[in-house]
Amino acid sequence: MFRQIHTGGICYLELLEGSSQWYWGIDCTGGDLYEAEELFTDGHKVDRTRLIFIHHPDGKVVEPIPARKGQYFGRPLFYENKLILLVADFPEKQLLILSYDPETEAVSILATLPRSITEDCYNLQLKLSPLMLVRQGHENTLEILWPVQKTYAMDYGNPSGSAKRTSCILKHGMKTRITGTKSSYGIFIQAMFWGAFPVSS
Repeated sequence: MFRQIHTGGICYLELLEGSSQWYWGIDCTGGDLYEAEELFTDGHKVDRTRLIFIHHPDGKVVEPIPARKGQYFGRPLFYENKLILLVADFPEKQLLILSYDPETEAVSILATLPRSITEDCYNLQLKLSPLMLVRQGHENTLEILWPVQKTYAMDYGNPSGSAKRTSCILKHGMKTRITGTKSSYGIFIQAMFWGAFPVSS
């Protein structure tokens, strides 16, 4: 027997990172806030986005934040039994990180950041774990914007001389760590666990 789920026109759903029971869908941009800012700046007819969540297996549909003109959603996450939303409010020049509790249906503000905290919204997204807001732009840097602010220079080289291995050097002050991982964010997370780059200060 099929269950009919009303999504208000949102057709593409994907599993929410951090969860095996929640799915999410967005009506435009796919959570790309760089594209969203261009739409807003150009005065495009897509002047907002809608973000919904669907719970499996009961098919419950949740829309924690109603769509509002000038507000666009980034890719959400599931963290500590909460739905975590990233909202760019371009008219107010703010970035919001919100928490939605499916049990109580309460929305909490985890952070309110000025849009000017970073140059643009290129690759601006929430990451796990721990929960943080990061951006990796064209400048070969990895920015942590929240819960602390730090910038790490990414030097893509090949210290081993092997053409098959893509290594990255992550620099912070006088400390350097080399890994054979292509993902800058992955390298940073590894560095955190190694204790090379404390993020609590």
